Amino acid sequence: AGIINYTHTHPLSHPLHFLIVGDGAEGAYLKNLAAELSLQKHLIFTGMREDVFELMSSMDIYVQPSLNEGMGKTLIQAQAAGLPIVASKVQGIPDAIKENDTGLLVPAQDPQQLANAIMKLIREPQLKTTMGKTAAAWVNETIDGHARFSTARMIYLIEKLYESL
Repeated sequence: AGIINYTHTHPLSHPLHFLIVGDGAEGAYLKNLAAELSLQKHLIFTGMREDVFELMSSMDIYVQPSLNEGMGKTLIQAQAAGLPIVASKVQGIPDAIKENDTGLLVPAQDPQQLANAIMKLIREPQLKTTMGKTAAAWVNETIDGHARFSTARMIYLIEKLYESL
């Protein structure tokens, strides 16, 4: 999910719009809930997409409230695009986010803390901007001669592990 179209003169002078990408097990429930609460004009449901990275150019904040996430390649892509992250603190997500530097992590299934983290970035535009710049620099940082999350570095680390065994 991403938050779009809120950065104006006053951070909350215009309504928030959410771009919800994907269509997991909760997709139908979320669409029905949006209709029930008359929120359709604030939510854009794209369904499954192959061009998620391109959609990120319309986002101001990348939000991933996962219940179960091994690594989260979109988290890396969002940071590379200079987006601050708000995500659940589950499984591999904390390894892909530099907490409080590139994004904010919240407990899974805690909508209040999720909303608080999102609102923190909206109310503090300088923090949002700083986190986005830090995120882009961090994911692209060269380590062991390769970008932090590049395929080349992952291969290097696996080879290094095998050599140590």
